[in-house]
Amino acid sequence: MRAVRRIALLAVLAVVGFALVPIASTATAPILVYSDFNGSLFQATTSAGAAKTLYDAGGGAGVQALGLSPNGANVLVLDNSSSQLAIVPVGGGTPAAIGGTNAATSGGYSPDGTSVVFATAAGIYTVAVGGGTPRQITATPDGATDTLPVFSPNGRTIAFARDTFDSDGNETDTLELVPAAGGTVQDLTTGLLPDPASGGRISFSPNGTTIAFAGSYDNSGIFVVPAAGGSATQLSTDTDLWPVFSADATKILFSRDAFSSGADDQSASPASSSSNDVDELWSMSASGGSAAVISQGDYEHLLIAAAKSTTTTTSGSSTTTKNTTTGTTTTTTTGTTTTTGTPPKPGTVRTITLSISGHRYKVAWTGTAAAWKVTLKVGKKTVSATVAGSVHSHTFTVKATGVVHVSVAPKP
Repeated sequence: MRAVRRIALLAVLAVVGFALVPIASTATAPILVYSDFNGSLFQATTSAGAAKTLYDAGGGAGVQALGLSPNGANVLVLDNSSSQLAIVPVGGGTPAAIGGTNAATSGGYSPDGTSVVFATAAGIYTVAVGGGTPRQITATPDGATDTLPVFSPNGRTIAFARDTFDSDGNETDTLELVPAAGGTVQDLTTGLLPDPASGGRISFSPNGTTIAFAGSYDNSGIFVVPAAGGSATQLSTDTDLWPVFSADATKILFSRDAFSSGADDQSASPASSSSNDVDELWSMSASGGSAAVISQGDYEHLLIAAAKSTTTTTSGSSTTTKNTTTGTTTTTTTGTTTTTGTPPKPGTVRTITLSISGHRYKVAWTGTAAAWKVTLKVGKKTVSATVAGSVHSHTFTVKATGVVHVSVAPKP
C-alpha cells in the first residue's frame, strides 16, 4: 500500500575512464514492524500477509515497538518488564537494554542512529544508543507527564506530548516542540492521545513539514498539523491509533480499534476477516479520505521501513550499490586517483557512501590524500567543498530535486 520514494542516485568516483552502467535491480514491498497486545514483536510488509516473529513475549511482559534504526538493522523497543529502552535485531533476538534509560515510558531513534530520545516522569532525555549517562533536554513541570518524544527528520527538534492537570483537575494534552539541544518548549496544538500503550503516537512526515498524531478518546481520529505551526486538521473520526507516514508522505498507516464503528470487524461484509481482531491495519491518503482496511488482526505500535531495493552498477573495477532501506549508496573502486599538476600527491578513494535525510546529504568516504574535493549535484544545483585529508565526511544541505551525483577527488 505504501509508495516508495524513488530517487535516481549515482555516486561517481573521480577516476578517469570509469563509466557506471546499471546491470541489476531487485525490489520487495516496504517493511512493517509492529507489536501486539501480548507484547510480541513482528515483521511483515505493509500489505500484511504472513508475519515473521522477531521476539516472542511468551506470556511475559513483552515489548512495545518504538522505532527503526536508520540502517534498518534494529528495532527500538520499550521493554515492559524493565521499563528500559532496548534493541531487537531485525533478524530477531532477545532485547538488549540501553544503559541509562531506566524508567522510560517511550522514545525513538535520532536520524543518524547514534542516540535515542526517551521520556521519564522527570522529563525528556537523550543518550547514546550504546548506553551511558543521559542528557536532560527538558524537565517535566509539576502536575504534568511528558511522553512520546520523537526527533524531527533533520535532528534539530524533538516533538513530544505533555499531559497536564490544573488545580481544578482539568486535563489538557498538548503537542510540544523543543530544540534537540534543549531550550524553550513551544506549544504546537492540543487534543492528542498521550499514552503510547493506548495508541498514542507522534509521527513526522519524511520532509519534516507535517506531524501526524492520534487524537484523544474525547475526539478520536488521526490528525495532522504543520510542524511550523498552524491549525490541526482531522483526517479520520474513528478510534484510530499509532499513525505513521509512508516514506514519500503520500499515505498514513494506522491501527483502527476493532470495536470502532468504522472498523472492518463491524462491517456487514468485512473485507478481511480474522478470529483475533483487536487493532486492524488501515491506510489512507495523507491529505485525508480514501481510508481502507489492509488486514484485520492485532497491529499495534506501527513502524515502517522503506522497501528493500538494490541497484548495482559496474564498470572496470568500480561498483555502485544503492539500498533504499538504509538510504545509503556505496561506491567501491580498487583504482588510485591522482591530480594533474606539479608535483601532485597521489591519493586513493576506496569507498563513497551517501546518506539522504530530507534536504541533508551526508557524504562519507575512505581513502588517503593530502586534501579532498567533495562535489554534490542535485538536479541542476551543484555544490562543493574542500576538506583536509584527515576528514572523511561532509554534509551538504541542498533544497533541490532531481538526479543526484556525488564525487570525491583527492587534491594535492
